[in-house]
Amino acid sequence: MTYPPLGTSVEQLAEQLVAKVERTLSETSADKVHLVGHSLGGVIIAQAIADPRLNRRVDTVITLGSPFGGSPWAAVLPFVEIVRELRPGSPLLRRLASTPCRTACGGCQ
Repeated sequence: MTYPPLGTSVEQLAEQLVAKVERTLSETSADKVHLVGHSLGGVIIAQAIADPRLNRRVDTVITLGSPFGGSPWAAVLPFVEIVRELRPGSPLLRRLASTPCRTACGGCQ
């Protein structure tokens, strides 16, 4: 999935990802998907897998270089919503950190 990061929010992009997963599963008749996200993509995946529509529909999640602890670059564009969400200690990042691993895959092992 490609996306323009400016002019949107992590929540909006996660909603797009959920819709994309639902379409992909429908089109392929697969039971589950594997999700790989780099940088902001990993944060979007973390938001998306909290959606109950993905329960047991994601087999594997891999994130690479995702700023779950925030990004020092977030101070550069403080007027852009998605950038504010990536500030260290932002409400979004605190919520994602406090969400137990469960949801899409059915739970951690």
